[in-house]
Amino acid sequence: MLSLGTHYIAENEYDDFVNCHPDENILLCVGFNSNKIDNQPLIPQGHKFRSSRQATQLSFNVELSQLKKQNTLELWTSPGNIKYGVEGNIRFSLMDDLLMGAVAVEINGEINQFVNSIYKEIIDFLGNQKMPVLVRMWNYFPDINGAENNVERYQQFCSGRYQAFEQKTQNFQSELPAATAIGTKGDLLTIYFLAVNDSVHTIENQRQLSAFKYPKQYGNHSPSFARASLKQWNENSADLYISGTASIVGHESQHLADCHLQLQEIIRNIAALIDQEVLLAKGISKALINSLQLNFVKVYLKEEKLLALAEQVINEETDWQGKVMFLKGSICRQELLIEVEGIWHMDIGLNP
Repeated sequence: MLSLGTHYIAENEYDDFVNCHPDENILLCVGFNSNKIDNQPLIPQGHKFRSSRQATQLSFNVELSQLKKQNTLELWTSPGNIKYGVEGNIRFSLMDDLLMGAVAVEINGEINQFVNSIYKEIIDFLGNQKMPVLVRMWNYFPDINGAENNVERYQQFCSGRYQAFEQKTQNFQSELPAATAIGTKGDLLTIYFLAVNDSVHTIENQRQLSAFKYPKQYGNHSPSFARASLKQWNENSADLYISGTASIVGHESQHLADCHLQLQEIIRNIAALIDQEVLLAKGISKALINSLQLNFVKVYLKEEKLLALAEQVINEETDWQGKVMFLKGSICRQELLIEVEGIWHMDIGLNP
């Protein structure tokens, strides 16, 4: 299996990146309120992405504001041959052993029913493409903490997603992907995802109750995601995808109204997921684990005024410096101010 690359570059560096990586084909290009990307299904010839080699690549825009005016693009690449297409609401890029897809649609009707329909479409589509194993999903939608019919919209989202997995997938709780759900100020339900045709390891956090086991106080249907997904591409390469991680221990929110302490709790939760013993237990070799390094993290902040504090904590207490994108978005629990997700890469060829 070929390895998968994830790159975060400034918009104005896109053409240089393409020219300097002639062997890398682009599976997906994600912008965040980018002026460079529209949400057309496929980029036509003559689009602002000027490389003819990428004339039909899949691009996608998420309705979240980047803080610090970073204007960063998220590129997913591979040296393999890629087929691009559109089927129903899904835009996709397909290789022999993996698929990336994206959906951006206005929510029509009650959110639980609409999400249920979209998730069923995704699951059926992946089955038809023989890529049934979801590795990672990102979910963005408006007014996540608002209410419909006296039920929080995030809880309704969780119900629609849960019921789709339950109806379409056997023993689905043991095969859930890593995931993120963040509230936007836009109009669209925006989902993008990575799927493969073979096995993936899911990882739960010993400091937290698994989200799919949450008690009923968090909604009639629990959130359907794993704390992390571990995908080994070959004997020399693997990726660890950390879900959107908040200041939660057990199932309870910690450090209400204190962003500093919430971020410290998040850092501890992430450390528990990248622990060497956890990775060894999943069958990853010691040599591969020794090459573990951060690719990139996204930090979602409820309020822009929290940016300076979040930067300070990250600079003082982590080794993430220079590999962080800050985005303004609502967290799935109203009392939480910050959430962090990330990708950690393992590659023996990169080990000094």
